[in-house]
Amino acid sequence: TNSSNPTGTVTSAITVVNDWGTGGQLSIIVTNNSTSATNGWSVTVNIPGTITNIWGGIGSGNGSVTISNESYNAVIPAGGSIEVGAIYTK
Repeated sequence: TNSSNPTGTVTSAITVVNDWGTGGQLSIIVTNNSTSATNGWSVTVNIPGTITNIWGGIGSGNGSVTISNESYNAVIPAGGSIEVGAIYTK
């Protein structure tokens, strides 16, 4: 599932890296497609359950969830990307 922020310069790609039947682990790659560095970012992704743990970003809930940067990864260089991980339950 791909989602983007309203300006379209930061996009995300979400992958289920482990599926345990009752939940799993997600990898969310956040990419800066602009020609300048970000100074804060957020993306909206569709979670196949409820987030129970997240690292590399801030977000909670289920279904359509907005994830934003932590203080240490607010800056993504032009053309760069970062990874956010999450555990979810179904």
